[in-house]
Amino acid sequence: MAQFFKTLGLGLLYTVALPFALLLLAIYGVFGFVVFLIQLVRNIVVFFSGGTVGGDLPEDVEAKKILIEKQRAELNPVPEAPTTTNTNSNNTTTNNIFVITDKEGDLSGILPKLNELTAKKEPEALEEGKLEEIELKEEEVKEDE
Repeated sequence: MAQFFKTLGLGLLYTVALPFALLLLAIYGVFGFVVFLIQLVRNIVVFFSGGTVGGDLPEDVEAKKILIEKQRAELNPVPEAPTTTNTNSNNTTTNNIFVITDKEGDLSGILPKLNELTAKKEPEALEEGKLEEIELKEEEVKEDE
């Protein structure tokens, strides 16, 4: 008798739950169809406007960056560096001469910076006297032992 009521209860449960399950399935189907129509119209517009329907891949983005840099380089060409050729009896060597200028071609702003870079400087620790402090600390360590 218990088995009969168990089967009867499951039948009633399925009878009550089936309309709600069908309603959820129908709502899901309508939602999917609406999204399909919206994407169809969007993709048609994007396709005929010259864009990519699926979006740009990372490789496409990198390729576009390279093309933009190439176009910028064509608009602002870098002047070629002059070269000199030293000819010996046995071999020929080419020395490249690089002229560093600012955007206007002026050397006056570059030369002081070049002098700063090439000037021999004392280590900053000597100027500030930090090396003496280090030596004192080493002596203190030796005294502690």
